[in-house]
Amino acid sequence: MSGRSSDLIKTSTGRRIAPAGIEAKLREIPYVNQAVVVCVERPYLIGIITLDWTQFSPDGLRGTMMSEPSASSEPSIGELSASAMERLTADLQAALRSLPRYEQPAGILVLQRHFSIEASELTTTLKLRREAITQHEQPAIDALHEQIDQHYGEAASANDGTPLVVVSNT
Repeated sequence: MSGRSSDLIKTSTGRRIAPAGIEAKLREIPYVNQAVVVCVERPYLIGIITLDWTQFSPDGLRGTMMSEPSASSEPSIGELSASAMERLTADLQAALRSLPRYEQPAGILVLQRHFSIEASELTTTLKLRREAITQHEQPAIDALHEQIDQHYGEAASANDGTPLVVVSNT
């Protein structure tokens, strides 16, 4: 086990996991801007990420990530095309593949916004505040838990290594 003992996450099965390495793996994806891993009374982890829209497109061509045009500079997550979701899922799976199964998040929540100091999700030195992020995103995390439980059933913590990717409406 590596990582600071104060940073360890405890799953509902009692396993203690250091999130720093998992978060670093998620941030290795060029278009993942911020990443945090949480566990809320379940035997599996949830990853929460934000994307750098200037780096993300399904085929490397800027502007092809949306299913239809949008007037805003950052597309709405609901507008992500099927190919964009496929690329995102494949890149997440590839990045997490080297981790032990119990350290691989069963689900990834993609936020439409970045974590901020104003929302108390970051410290003034830009460190993530895991508890504040979990509290702010609790409804979306609960919805993702329900989807994971339906998708994987009882074996959610022993999934095939493919995280269930869900996009937040907030």
